[in-house]
Amino acid sequence: MKRFPLCLLLLMLLIAAPLSAQVPSPAQQAEAARSGLFAAQLALQGADQAAAQAELEQARITLAALADQLAPLAPAAADAIRRDSAALRLAPAPAFAAARAQLWASVLGGGMQATLAAIGQGDRAAAQAWLQVRVFRKANRITRVSADATTALTAWGEGRLTAEQAAVTVRADLLDGYLAQTRDSLAALTKLAERQSSASAAEQAGLAAGYFAIVRASYAEQRGEAAAASLSATLSELVSAAVASDWPTLSAQQAEAQATLRGFSAAPLSAEEIERKGTQLLQFLNLLQIEYAKGVRNGVISAPLEVQEAQTFYAQANGLLDELAERFEARDAAAAQQLADNMAQIGPLLARTGEPAEVTRLAKRSMALLNERFAISDQGGDLVAVQALLAQLRSAVAQGDYAAAETTRLQAYAIFEVGPEPKLFSRDFTLGDALQAMFWQGLPSQPGLADLIKRQAPISELDSALALMAGQIVQAEQLLGATGSPLGAITGAVAILVREGLEAVLVLAAIVGYLRATKAPPKASRQVLAGAGLAIVASFAVWALARSVISISAANRELVEGIIALIAAAILVSVTNWMLHKAYVVDWISFVKQQVDQAMGSGSIFGLAALGFLIVFREGFETALFFEALLADSPAWAVGVGALIGFACIGAIAALILRYSVRLPLKPFFSATSALLLIMALSFVGNGVRNLQEAGLVGVSRLESVPIGLLPSLLGLFPTYETVLAQVALMLVLGATFLIARARATKQPPTRRAAPSA
Repeated sequence: MKRFPLCLLLLMLLIAAPLSAQVPSPAQQAEAARSGLFAAQLALQGADQAAAQAELEQARITLAALADQLAPLAPAAADAIRRDSAALRLAPAPAFAAARAQLWASVLGGGMQATLAAIGQGDRAAAQAWLQVRVFRKANRITRVSADATTALTAWGEGRLTAEQAAVTVRADLLDGYLAQTRDSLAALTKLAERQSSASAAEQAGLAAGYFAIVRASYAEQRGEAAAASLSATLSELVSAAVASDWPTLSAQQAEAQATLRGFSAAPLSAEEIERKGTQLLQFLNLLQIEYAKGVRNGVISAPLEVQEAQTFYAQANGLLDELAERFEARDAAAAQQLADNMAQIGPLLARTGEPAEVTRLAKRSMALLNERFAISDQGGDLVAVQALLAQLRSAVAQGDYAAAETTRLQAYAIFEVGPEPKLFSRDFTLGDALQAMFWQGLPSQPGLADLIKRQAPISELDSALALMAGQIVQAEQLLGATGSPLGAITGAVAILVREGLEAVLVLAAIVGYLRATKAPPKASRQVLAGAGLAIVASFAVWALARSVISISAANRELVEGIIALIAAAILVSVTNWMLHKAYVVDWISFVKQQVDQAMGSGSIFGLAALGFLIVFREGFETALFFEALLADSPAWAVGVGALIGFACIGAIAALILRYSVRLPLKPFFSATSALLLIMALSFVGNGVRNLQEAGLVGVSRLESVPIGLLPSLLGLFPTYETVLAQVALMLVLGATFLIARARATKQPPTRRAAPSA
């Protein structure tokens, strides 16, 4: 008997424990009420009045319980929920949708009030519980779910923040989110009005009015009570127009509400927040034009999801521009107006499937304004887009869609190549080369994306490659995020000129040296140098056009570079074969004395001039892009100094070749020049095929035995079968033509060959 009360007590505790555990949290009750109201609307739209009424009654019970929990902390909000819940009726679907949305916004506003009240009372547990009654601004590739409020509560609990400091952060985070939701709901009305979707339009109008009610006090503080009352009235009329399906009035009220909210920030923005939001705006602009270009081909939507993403990024960019408008106008009113005009032009283009090149032009112009007029830059913005595309690539592989994965890989590489790559190569060639290799054949220890996709490797192998690339991208972001130092700019400029210009200078110097050594007419050398000079002018002209007038995609640029490289290689092979023939097949002194004028006739000169043009033009455009990237975050004077040093280096190499070419015996000089031109021809062929691979026209097959690095890349050596086989084929062709020519010369009568010289 003595044990019975204790056993009874334990039994009662065991029964009470699950009962207490079943008491729902505020967030659970709020979600249950939201789900119940939504179910009631679905039943109403399905003409099931009884089911709709049952769902509504259950939602009212849940809301009453939620209001009871809320009352100790926010009695006014609890009363509003009770009042709005009781007033909710099963009206026609649009009216019910609007009322349901506004009631849900009242619940969210109550959650915010309760959170702040709990902080004021020092009740951290209650604050954390009520903070869960919230919605977040939409997450995407750039913005993530904000953890500022949660982090502030944690810091407060650990003593790193005071209650007042925590309350300020929580309030700012929640207000920022609900203002963003207000703008998103207003933006959503544009398409809903076009489709004349009454219930959905009424819901978004109700949400816009309800979300603004949460931030109304902040709006009144900044712009006055009269302005707040006026905007509330506009939103109320917006709801009425949506419920009545009065589309002209709805569009007018929506435009007025958006214009009135322009420049408003619910929570004061610090300089860091303005910079962060400006950077996000720049990134959204970049992503919208990338996604739109992927989704539209020849005036037809080829990838609806990409177009939808572009429109989403446009809406979010518009919201950020509205939020930052007053700050921008205060700094540069003309530039701010131009930004607004650009955005106003992009919207209709996206809506009516306009030309992607025009969207890209407007987006790039806006990005340039942000950079040049408002000092907003984002060294890692393109890398963010690359990371997002790599995530899409993984999803495609996970679904077994390797064709989509390959398309996404090429798109990611195109963004990397025209954006971060030039800057990265100028700061850390090894890292840039390794990251570039991972898009293609990979590293000795890790296959690259092109190889993995081609052989349809399992997701585990792909994850290994993506993990390595993620680490490389983090390093790249750190490098590109740092301000360029003068010494780094000088070194980078020298490296760019030597890397990009050495091949061209060696070939030109060898050809001109050969012409001088053989005492060819001076006009021959002038023609070659004129071709090179014209190529420099053409390179900068095309670069200037690409920046301001025309749009050259990365794939098209690679295609052009590849074709030019292969044409240059063909001419170079012809010249090299011709020189080998004269050096080893016929008597070269006899040739110099008797045939030089004929050999250097107009046709030959034109061919050498064309070679000079092609060699320099291929490198010149890319060099201009690299220097533009370097100037973006480095002192101009330092880049200029580096350029002078670089020109001096390659000029010295050219001068040495020209100086000693006239002193060397002709046959050894022929041999050395021919060997140099042969190496350059191999480099052009390797780089040309590589360009075609990057343009997506030639496949990529991994070849592990070929190293990667600066020297191999200068020699056109890449660890792929396609590039190496093309170079082997070139060697075989040269060898065959040389042997054939020599065999024919051997069979010639002695009288047709000049006597050998001493």
